[in-house]
Amino acid sequence: AWTVETIPPSPGETAVVAGAEALSIDAEGGVHLLFQDNGTGWLNHAFRKEAGGWEVTVIDRSGNGGYETALLAEPDGLHVSYYEQGPMSGPDYTGKLRYAYRCRTSAGP
Repeated sequence: AWTVETIPPSPGETAVVAGAEALSIDAEGGVHLLFQDNGTGWLNHAFRKEAGGWEVTVIDRSGNGGYETALLAEPDGLHVSYYEQGPMSGPDYTGKLRYAYRCRTSAGP
């Protein structure tokens, strides 16, 4: 049987989620998930330890990040690539490919 869990939003978010963009499981069995909040446009990282319980943090608050994401959980930390989409056309068009990295600590992901 499937076990279904609801991932909480991070503080300040609307909890209207666009959907999971990327998933990775680390060597300790922790689950890492990237998703975008549709209300704020923020790119988020959700982490579930093998023992249970979710921790959600914001990776990018630029307002329109999180498209075409990739996530790699390595022993030394997390690597994330994603596309930040700005206005769709005109002189302010600002589409950017971005990379984020977070070092692993003894306290968590």
